[in-house]
This record gives sequence, structure tokens and C-alpha cells, in this order.
Amino acid sequence: MVETDFLTNSPSYNWLSTDPENWVYKDSLHRKSILLEVRANPEIEKNLSIRERFIFVANDSGKKVIEKMDIWGICVNGVPYRYVDRSKKENFIMIHISGIISYLSYTTIYEDPFYWSVGHTELDEQYQNEVVDLVVDFEKPALYSNTRKNLEKVIARDSVLNIEYIKEKKKSKLIYEYVIRYNRKHPLTFIEAKKEE
Repeated sequence: MVETDFLTNSPSYNWLSTDPENWVYKDSLHRKSILLEVRANPEIEKNLSIRERFIFVANDSGKKVIEKMDIWGICVNGVPYRYVDRSKKENFIMIHISGIISYLSYTTIYEDPFYWSVGHTELDEQYQNEVVDLVVDFEKPALYSNTRKNLEKVIARDSVLNIEYIKEKKKSKLIYEYVIRYNRKHPLTFIEAKKEE
């Protein structure tokens, strides 16, 4: 799925349902580094490490093999995961759905050409970590940085909550409490796509 598919709950592709008896077919796909299915328990595995390069999916036009780099994320057992190519650990990061305003955080690794330290030679590659902290806004729908200013814009959408928040604005951690209250007042509901008959 791409970002807009995720935010509107309308995936472009679906996982294929395969016959458990057809293990030869599954094995041949696995040998070609093609992912056919993901068996994961979100209660145990928060993030997924998928090393296959391709994913075998289906859409309205039929079966298709797509490159993992071309997708924004996947959904496994109703739980969404964001694909992060240069993630520090696992490459599919669970998106914690806490309401109409949710959060996504992960750490990426990038090469820093300006890194210098004592004992550093020009042949050494030096990597730095960057923490990415995003707000997943299903109401707007959009993803943006998790900053106080952006969260204040969310709270401003509800005039009653906004008036209460302005009175207590000086308390720094209070903003997250108001986001929780905003989620309670504006519950997250996905409308199923209408099927044409």
C-alpha cells in the first residue's frame, strides 16, 4: 500500500490466500526471495524484519510481484506496518493506532560524510542515527512531524478543547493529554469501500 491507501483504509493490494498443501509453490517463491505471506503476532513482535526483496500480492487486475522498496507499508492481521529502508533494526515498523491522531516513531541510520573524531581515517565510514517521530492524522489525512506546534493545530480543530488548552498552555506535557481527549471526542472509524455488483 502507499501512504494515501493507508490513511484512507483502501489498500491497492491484498495478500494472496494459498493452499497449505502447495508447499512446493511457496518454497520456490521463497528461494527466489519473494515474500508470499507474513505470519506474525503483533502482541509479541512489535516490528518485523522482512529480508525478501519482492512481495507477491493480488489486486483487481490479478496477481503481481512488486519490489519491497516500492511500497509504503503492509498490513498484517489488521495491524499496519511502515516500511523503512534504512531502519536501525527491523525494517517494518508497527504503527500504533491510538485513535484519529496516532504516532509513528523509528530510528534510521545514515552515512555522515562530515563526521570526524580522533583516530578517524578517511577510509572509515561513519554512520549517525536519526530518530523520526511522526503524527499519523487520519482526520486530515496526513503524516507530519510530532511537534508541539502541529499538535496545537490538531487541538485547535475542536473549539471547546482549544479554549481549555489555552488556559493551561504553559504546562509542557499537557498537550498529549489534550490529544488523548481529542481522540476520545473524535473516534477513529473506517468506512468500508462499497463493492460494485
